Amino acid sequence: MRRSFDLTPGETAWLAERALLIGTESPAASRQLARALKSVLHEEIEIVPALGSVLIESTTPLEAEVEDRVKSAWSLSESDEEITPTHHRLEVVLDGEDLPEACDQLGCTPGDVAQLLSAVDLEVGVVGFSPGFGYLVGELGALAELPRRATPRSRVPAGSLAAAAEQLAIYPQQSPGGWWLLGRSPARLFDPWRAAPSLLAAGDRVEFRVLKDAPHAQEVSTPEPARSGGVLAVRTTVPGTLVVDDGRRGYAAIGVGPSGPADPESAGALRALLGGAPGVIECPAPGLELDVVAPCTVASVGAALELDGRILPEGRPIHLSSGRLRVVRLRGARGYVGLAGGPVLPRVLGSMATSMLSRLGPGFLVAGQVLCADEVGALQTQTSVREGPQELRLVPGPHHRVLLQGMHVLDGLRVTVGAPSNRVGLRLHLEQGPLERSEGEVTSVPVITGAIQLPPDGQPVILGPDRATLGGYPLIACVIGADLGRLGRLAEGDAVTLRMVDLDEARRVRP
Repeated sequence: MRRSFDLTPGETAWLAERALLIGTESPAASRQLARALKSVLHEEIEIVPALGSVLIESTTPLEAEVEDRVKSAWSLSESDEEITPTHHRLEVVLDGEDLPEACDQLGCTPGDVAQLLSAVDLEVGVVGFSPGFGYLVGELGALAELPRRATPRSRVPAGSLAAAAEQLAIYPQQSPGGWWLLGRSPARLFDPWRAAPSLLAAGDRVEFRVLKDAPHAQEVSTPEPARSGGVLAVRTTVPGTLVVDDGRRGYAAIGVGPSGPADPESAGALRALLGGAPGVIECPAPGLELDVVAPCTVASVGAALELDGRILPEGRPIHLSSGRLRVVRLRGARGYVGLAGGPVLPRVLGSMATSMLSRLGPGFLVAGQVLCADEVGALQTQTSVREGPQELRLVPGPHHRVLLQGMHVLDGLRVTVGAPSNRVGLRLHLEQGPLERSEGEVTSVPVITGAIQLPPDGQPVILGPDRATLGGYPLIACVIGADLGRLGRLAEGDAVTLRMVDLDEARRVRP
């Protein structure tokens, strides 16, 4: 069912200068259009189908001519035949903590739910939100009446069978969630080490086999990092400290977000300084301590490093043979520490980064871990990140009509970064109170880093690199690419001014 603010079939809307959203009439139409777009666009562009839309995203600015490519893809998609779906039979146990309350609300019994699930034939409308998360749609009977829960959980266990908003799903990993927990399944829906990491694909068919008991789902582990050639040993760390590189590309269609650096400007400057280091350490707070166990070259951007009690100059490579490094303070929400030729960790789906949302990746740094280095490239002498005005430039989003006062209400708006804010997203607090929005909903659409969602409470959220790949709240605006670094440096309590610009300016100022 099309919602109040959805794009109509064929309608397009820009997400800043680097993504284009296209409305479709159904999940099947989205899949057909996505396949056609792959034949007319180059491989570096990410194409993400959803229930009623398709997203085209690039790491560089998309030119307006891409809309002509979309028109040609439409004609190709009309003659495209659907791929024969795979059928899955998944075992489930109905022992969810929300099952009694859901039955009371719907006027049914757990036995009625078991009978319904044993008989229903569902379609995977789309895979998204988190890796391998399939949105199951079909004739759900009374279960279709369950709305999203008023207060989402911060942690839903892996394997949970859940229902909301006329859909069912099984959570492949532990993650946040606002659906009703009806039971669980032992099925391994996502494994990054399989040739096809996601068990479910859009268009597949799913039926359930209801059991009285079954083993709990087991999350997939990542191989231990190699310890040979270690140069730095982690002595003490803080939660959320991780290695970041360019992130993951090409997997958004199966629910895998990018998980690149929160501040790509600082991380990129540090990697270049260190001769094209494969990655850098992102520190969300002071406290990281590293023992130098072999000669190496280190540097930092946005983080003050102390060596055996002596502060080191920031933004310059420094050769060390021994000692203890400690991050003593940050200039913003996070800082970066780098190592020439490293650090090198196991890559999961092509990246050393670990997602805060899905935990996909080699894991956050822990005490006792040894960091290794490979060959060292040509070092720069120094680098710095220029600070501009404390503002974020925005382009209107596809659902900006939800704002009762129009887009002008955002231009010049002073907001404060609230808690909790992290790599998944930043919550914005408005001095004058919540934004007023129209009644109505949107069908979940693909999203990008920097997109601004407007939940029902009227307090905007800016999505970060560890965001879900789909979002069900209206997208009212998007931060331009040139300001993503500034966005990543914002800390809780920081004040920032929003400024509206057009697509031409967003393309012109993109570095």
